[in-house]
Amino acid sequence: MMDRILARAILLVVLPTSVSAWTKREDTHGKTIIAYYASWQWYDRDSLAKPSNLDHSKVTRYNFAFFQTNERGDIWGTDGWADSIVLFGEHDWNGAGQQYCSWDTADEPPVCSAHKYETGLISQAHSAGVEVYPSIGGWSLSSLFPTLAANPTARVDFANNCVRLIEAYDFDGIDIDWEFPGYVDHMGTPEDTVNYSLFLEEIRKALDVLGQAKGRTYGLTAALPCGADLIRNIQIDVVSNYLDELNLMTYDFHGTWNNDTGANAPLYDMEGSPGLSVHSCVEMWKQGGGDQPLKINIGLPFYGRSFAGTGLTGFGQSHVGSADTISWSADDGSPQYFNLIAGLASFTTGWDEQTKTAYAYSSTGFLSYDDERAICDKTEYAVDNQLNGFIIWEISGDLLEDLSTPLLDVVNGRLNDPTVRCDSRDANPASNAGASSEGTPIPSPTPGPIIMNPALVNVVATETTPTLMAQATIPHLTQRPLSGVNPALTDGELSVKNNPAPVNLVATVTSPMAGGKPTLTDGELSVSQSSTDNWDIIQKFYPVYGVSEDCRNDGNAPKWMNKNMMKASKSECCSSYFFSSSLEHCNANHPWYPNFQEMSCVNDGKQPKWMSGNYLVKTMLLCCQNFFRDTESQQRCNSVGR
Repeated sequence: MMDRILARAILLVVLPTSVSAWTKREDTHGKTIIAYYASWQWYDRDSLAKPSNLDHSKVTRYNFAFFQTNERGDIWGTDGWADSIVLFGEHDWNGAGQQYCSWDTADEPPVCSAHKYETGLISQAHSAGVEVYPSIGGWSLSSLFPTLAANPTARVDFANNCVRLIEAYDFDGIDIDWEFPGYVDHMGTPEDTVNYSLFLEEIRKALDVLGQAKGRTYGLTAALPCGADLIRNIQIDVVSNYLDELNLMTYDFHGTWNNDTGANAPLYDMEGSPGLSVHSCVEMWKQGGGDQPLKINIGLPFYGRSFAGTGLTGFGQSHVGSADTISWSADDGSPQYFNLIAGLASFTTGWDEQTKTAYAYSSTGFLSYDDERAICDKTEYAVDNQLNGFIIWEISGDLLEDLSTPLLDVVNGRLNDPTVRCDSRDANPASNAGASSEGTPIPSPTPGPIIMNPALVNVVATETTPTLMAQATIPHLTQRPLSGVNPALTDGELSVKNNPAPVNLVATVTSPMAGGKPTLTDGELSVSQSSTDNWDIIQKFYPVYGVSEDCRNDGNAPKWMNKNMMKASKSECCSSYFFSSSLEHCNANHPWYPNFQEMSCVNDGKQPKWMSGNYLVKTMLLCCQNFFRDTESQQRCNSVGR
């Protein structure tokens, strides 16, 4: 451990620093708008979401997703290629630019190369007065937190590595995304409750020492759960003292893991689904001891969740148990907003007044999503209840081809104009229907400006959905939500008609069984016992993070990886531990590298020993694009590589 620390410390001394003087922007609306930047989105749509295409004036902070950790408290990135390009800027292939070093692996020194720093997220954000935090963890990278947090030495090492990470990258704080303390399917234990508090305390102390030395403040935030069973595992009154902001993940309340259709991010509880809404989550945190609304940020989903099945027209209806991948194949059934609005032309759309969310349906399935009105209502809720602000999953979700951002614009528009009220629906006469399908009167709209884009709403129905049984079940890892976070149990609002006080829910969460493999059956999480209890770990596949992003069964798994983390097949390992953008690379045998003599890219594992780091990429297409710049060379590379 000390050797790794010394190696990084030496590099930080020898290499030029990236730290620059900048002033944090103070917006007149006073709210915090945190946008998660998912590194894998850099690959999508020909790098449309690269930092230079974003309007940084619309956010307060970026949380870069994700960095990862292990039982020892080491910290490193999840994508050896995209991480450095997004954060430090495009590569300077002439080598004349300043060197910046990316923490790509746990056991090796950082990978250093020249970058055009002004094109990177950190430089551009700081120039706009915007903070950048690394988010450490995520849905598929949370299984090692329990062991780490239980070890006092590892807690100190992790906290010290947070400080080094900040200094190496010029970050402005730390975001912890442990999903979730006490959650058994991610190796959680009852001891997590106390250990989580001790873990955050250690980080807080280290950041305070750094802040005193630097003459500034470094923030500490955490992505936090909704749903009574998960919230109970956290000492809210204790962790609130260590965290500067409480980032409540108020989305993924309902999905294909439930028996019936439901709202992805209801502002208020659905009928028959108590405690699962934005409002309920906020109230649970306040009642649990975190009665500091000025610290609470609520989540805004820039994506939707679909359900497959015929004849689905609303909430509380049985579906086939999977997402509608026929209509939303590009996003595995959880369409990002930019894909969603492009596909709604063939759908019937509607509005649910109780949950303040939009929905759509066709012959292939049902979709729950947040449109401009839904995002406006959540923004207004935060304003009316004096909350601190918002977290957005994720920033590329509403980035259209013309670089417009309709959902993000609604947030800023509502915050910057106190006279705006979201419940004016003058542009949508159908939404002014006087009663729901159940005959429940709907309050008359308050006159005022309209924020919605009428073109996005074909038909608006105000319906009260039938009873939806609240099942707080969690899907298997391969069913992980688009947000990288738990499809969970969530919150609601302050004072709203037909919204009972939060109740103590009992989540149906099944503990893992030795030798068993979790399977998703009819929306429930069950465990089927393996026929062989004493299986050979050597034959199982384990994930290799960093540049390689591979799964191997060579018997060389790190000691901290237990048998429950091993997978029976390479494909299962790849889909469990890596995001969709990395699957092609993971399922392949070797990374791609350039053969300059043949003007081609190959993945035969025979690259020269000196060729490492950024020379090794995930796909042939990326390799050809990066190393053969002119059109003729790229065409040759692509044809030879195939």
